[in-house]
Amino acid sequence: MAQNYIEAEKWSKKAADQGDVGAQFNLAMMYYSGECVTKNYVKAHKWINLAAIQNNDYAEFRDEFEGKMTREQIAEAQKLASEFVPKKEIK
Repeated sequence: MAQNYIEAEKWSKKAADQGDVGAQFNLAMMYYSGECVTKNYVKAHKWINLAAIQNNDYAEFRDEFEGKMTREQIAEAQKLASEFVPKKEIK
């Protein structure tokens, strides 16, 4: 059965927006690899940075991502991460 990438991104983003560390990591990896979504190192770094804040084991991934980014991209991603506020689930 083929994976439904749109749904994977949608649900990962919803959980990541609510502060779920696993979803933040998964979304970071999606944006980093370009799997399910368009490759975007800024978004990848934002999500891996947020995940690393909650679980230091993810810090090595953040360092790896930075190796492929410009200083400007890193600064933009850090700004996005610093502005992040988890969303409450809306029922």
